[in-house]
Formats: sequence, C-alpha cells, structure tokens
Amino acid sequence: MNKFIEFFHRHQLGFFILLATAIAIILTVISVSIYVLSGAINVDCSLPTDAEVCKKVIVDSEGEKSFSPNGFFNEQAIKDFNVVFNDIKSGLDKMGDFNPDVLSDEALDLQ
Repeated sequence: MNKFIEFFHRHQLGFFILLATAIAIILTVISVSIYVLSGAINVDCSLPTDAEVCKKVIVDSEGEKSFSPNGFFNEQAIKDFNVVFNDIKSGLDKMGDFNPDVLSDEALDLQ
C-alpha cells in the first residue's frame, strides 16, 4: 500500500490527467446517449443525411440592409439602425404569432 501511495505522489499530474480524460469521456457518452434517446437527433438538421434538404434552402438577401457595428455613434447612425430594425421588425410582424403546434410531437414525427 505504501508503494502505491508513493507511486501516486510521484505521478499525481498523470493520474489527474487520466482522471479528467475519463470523466470527460463518460460525460460525453452520457450526453450523446441522451441526445439519441430523447429524439433530439430527429430534429437536428445539421446532420450529413439532411444535405439534400440544406441544398433546397433558398437564401434571399435581395433588398436586405445591414448595419455595421463599427463606426461613429451619432444621430445618423441611430436613424440608420432604426430604419433597418423597423424593416426587419415589420417583416417579422407579417409572419404572425408563434404557433407552438409546429413543435408538437406529431409535427416533428416523434411518435
């Protein structure tokens, strides 16, 4: 027993690195298993199997205004920001209220 304690004291850093690595691996396995068992994997659109769906996404940046976070802070910058903000806000308002039914188990085909 004394030899083990002596060996442990000499190699403390190595033991703690191994312990930290083992804990990280165990927690990763647990989190991935929860991810798969909970069904969240079915909602994830970043998987390689969803590459076809990603290709069908149309990015429409026509007429889109951007606001630079760098520059001077003056009346004109405030006006420019408000114009961009109000345009985006009005577009979101046209979409209507959030409908929680789109996240139901039936809609996501989780049953």
